[in-house]
Order: sequence, then C-alpha cells, then structure tokens
Amino acid sequence: MGTTAHPEAHRLTTRTDLSETVLGPRNYTPRRIGLLAAIAIVLLVTVSFPLRNHYQFLSDQKAVAQERAALEKTIAELEAQERQLADPAYIEQQARIRFGAVKPGETPYRVSQVDPVEKAAAEQAAAELAAQSWQTRVWNSIAEPRDPVMPEGSSLPDDLGAELPPPAEGPAPGGPEVPGADSEVDVPGVGASQPGG
Repeated sequence: MGTTAHPEAHRLTTRTDLSETVLGPRNYTPRRIGLLAAIAIVLLVTVSFPLRNHYQFLSDQKAVAQERAALEKTIAELEAQERQLADPAYIEQQARIRFGAVKPGETPYRVSQVDPVEKAAAEQAAAELAAQSWQTRVWNSIAEPRDPVMPEGSSLPDDLGAELPPPAEGPAPGGPEVPGADSEVDVPGVGASQPGG
C-alpha cells in the first residue's frame, strides 16, 4: 500500500534553515557589519557635501536678492534726489532754508528762537541767586524742594498727600532768617574777618 500524501506537499514545507538567507540572523558577522557600516558612511559623505552645497547656494542666493533689492531702493532714492536737484525751485528753496539767501529787493526777517520774556526772567532769577550768600543758597537748596519734572498730562496720585503731615509754618530753625547769618565771621588763624558771601 502506498501513502496518501498530497502531491504538492513537498512545496508546502516550512523553511527552518535561515542560514541561507542574505541577511539571516546567523550571518551577522563582524566583517559583514563593518562592510555595511563602511557603505553607509560612504553614502552619507557622498550625499552630504552636495546637499550642504545646495543649501549654501540657496542661502547665498537669498542674501544676494536682498542686497540687490536694497541697492535698487538706494538707486531709486538717488535718482529722485537728482531730479529734485535739477529743479530750480527746489534749489532756491534750499538756498533760502540753509543759507538764508534772499532775492534782490526782498527784506529778510530772522525769528529768534529765544523768547525775550523768558530770557529776562532767567537773567533776573540768576541775578537774585548771585546776590544771596552761599549759606542762604545752600539752605534754600535743602529746605525748598525743586519742582519735579513731570510729563505733560501726568499727575501724582490723589492719596499721596494724605500720608504726609502738613508743612510747618514759619522759618526752619537755623535758616537764613536767623539773625547774624549774613554777618562777618572771625576765622582763627587768618587774622582778619571775612564776609560771609
């Protein structure tokens, strides 16, 4: 008697021997791994330099395009300035503004930048300050706070003054109103009295 096996049974057998495959687990020898690593490194080096050069070229191209745009803008501005300088009315305007040139028969007027009222007030305040003795000037600089410089439209908070006591009336002790503050002072060792101012 014979066996009753399927005629295609020899094709359906499983393959258990993986040593014959190209990258089978038993064929990962150090030699083969080294060869694959060398091939990978050669491929990376071969591809990296052209890619780096390509991206460097794109970066340079963008920089040159920006520089060209800036130069074209500068050329346009210079051409506009050249057209202005060719205009006689513009030249006359600039001569009047920069050099104060006037046409024959015109009367030139110069407007002063300094207000005469403010100038006189500043000179009077400087003269009053110079007339005071140095002790009085020092005391005033300590006793009288200067006005704070505040931007236009700003103000101090309303509750800021509530915490401070009201100022005392009358002169401060030892102030310039003390008799003898402007009198002569004898300095020992000098031999003569000197004025206080």
